[in-house]
Amino acid sequence: MSRFAEDGFREASVRPSDDAKRRAFGHVFGSINSAVSFPSQVFLGSWGAFLFFESDRLFSPGFAVIAAGLLNAEGAEVCCLLNLSETDRMVYEEAAMLFIDAGMEPHSYDAALRQGGPANGWLFGMDRYGSASDRGGWSIYCEKGNDVAAIALRHPHDTGKYVECLKQLHAEPITVLLKAGSAASVPFGELTEPWRRGLTQSYAGFGC
Repeated sequence: MSRFAEDGFREASVRPSDDAKRRAFGHVFGSINSAVSFPSQVFLGSWGAFLFFESDRLFSPGFAVIAAGLLNAEGAEVCCLLNLSETDRMVYEEAAMLFIDAGMEPHSYDAALRQGGPANGWLFGMDRYGSASDRGGWSIYCEKGNDVAAIALRHPHDTGKYVECLKQLHAEPITVLLKAGSAASVPFGELTEPWRRGLTQSYAGFGC
């Protein structure tokens, strides 16, 4: 069920169609293997770049602006944020999800994340999430409990298309973050050796 607030759009925006929402939902579960988790390869299909960032950036009010940038750069209508931990079956009518379009206000996104309070609000929990647009040019996987998120891009040159959004996310290839060592942002400067080795094996060589 969607927790998306209909009044979360700016008045000037055109609300996304149901078909676009369904396509975005389909791209989430079609691009992420929810049966596995980091440091293994979680993305399904062919991708040209993987960049990592702190999961908190996905749950800040400002992500509504970043999402708008991703959508505009791609020519997409809407993106779906799916709570993988709360979704037992990948069925549109039953999924725990919200939708973001280019007109959603940061305060409305924040309110949607806080819905349910500390006991049930997504902002407060430690669940796993996936996100994708109705065009399917990118996919985000996030583990709040480990403070780690990654965005996958279809082609290596797409880093140029989304460059401003990636800067706002502080998203970098895993090789760059691991090379920075203790100077890297949390949690990348504190990863255990099994995690460093696993992420390198799964994601190094992409997005460099």
